[in-house]
Amino acid sequence: MTISLINGLQAQWLFDRDSVKVEYAIRQFFLSVIPGLPGEAFS
Repeated sequence: MTISLINGLQAQWLFDRDSVKVEYAIRQFFLSVIPGLPGEAFS
């Protein structure tokens, strides 16, 4: 499942590299994978 999610993010990034939504999605992905990671870490 995780691999599918990453592949989906990569595909979305390739089609829309400049979208803020992609950065947000990746940020949320890491926040969900690493509990306790501060949101400011990616700011």
